[in-house]
Amino acid sequence: MSLRSTMHDVSEGRTTYPFVERRWRWWTLSLILIAISLVSLFTRG
Repeated sequence: MSLRSTMHDVSEGRTTYPFVERRWRWWTLSLILIAISLVSLFTRG
């Protein structure tokens, strides 16, 4: 299966990914990355 066919299936609604169901995982990952960035900014300049 090629990337093009996969993207076509997603755009046509034949393939889905449950982003909304896993929103807390994405929020947590985002907050961790932001915290690491801020700590790095203030400790290293």
